[in-house]
Order: sequence, then structure tokens, then C-alpha cells
Amino acid sequence: MTARRVMGMEDIGDVVEAAARATGRSADGGVILRRAASTLIRFGGVLARVRCRDDGGRAEREVSVASALERVGVPAVRVADAGRSPVDVDGFVVTLWHWIDGLGRTAQPGEIGRLAAHLRAATARAEERSAIPAFDPLGATRDVLIG
Repeated sequence: MTARRVMGMEDIGDVVEAAARATGRSADGGVILRRAASTLIRFGGVLARVRCRDDGGRAEREVSVASALERVGVPAVRVADAGRSPVDVDGFVVTLWHWIDGLGRTAQPGEIGRLAAHLRAATARAEERSAIPAFDPLGATRDVLIG
């Protein structure tokens, strides 16, 4: 297992520029929300997730999972660039997502249960299950911590 590189401050200008080019927006409009193994930058209604090129496979899996969930009608964040993601921009891998304003509201247990039931029902058939690639969302965190 190889350790993931965490982007540092020396990369941030390049990261914002890459994300801006991928979104077709001005870098001046980007708001950095988080910097770690990936950098999250909001451009209005679009969230750009920027990673080092080595994490391209992870980005592809995230887009595949999101697209498969959309196809079976599971409410989840949607890819914002009509199937172009991920894109390679100046050595960075960029995925674009629709921004969802959480409004500071916490989901209630019943809502989470209904969502889980919907997810299970929507992916119960073998063809739906095989369309959704295996994905370990905590793998990157584990890799950084174990180093």
C-alpha cells in the first residue's frame, strides 16, 4: 500500500486554477472548503474536487457509483458535468459535482431509514448491483493515517 500525497499550500494556486478551468469559471470565484488528500473548491452551484493524478482511479469509481445511483433513482449528489468527469487538468484529476446546500438541517432517523430501504430496493437486482463498482470511501483516510 502506498501513502497518498496530501496537497500542500505550494499546490493551492495550481489546484484552484485547474478547478476553475474544469468548471469554465474564473479562479477568483472559487472558495476553498477543504485541503487534504483532495481539495474541495466551490464555484457557485458547482463543487470541484481536485486530486493528484495518482488518485484518478478513486475519482473514476466515485463518478461511476454516483452515476449508477442516479440511474436507479437513488437520491445522492450528482455529477455536474454531464459525464465528462473525471478530467485531467495540468496534472490534477478534477471531478465536478452539483452543490447541495444542507441548510444546517440534520436528517432524522426515519428519513435515513427510508433512504436506506430505497437504496436496498433500487440495488437489489443483480444487474443493478453489478453496475455499481466496489467502493471504499474511507480507504483514502486509512491510507493517509497508516502512511
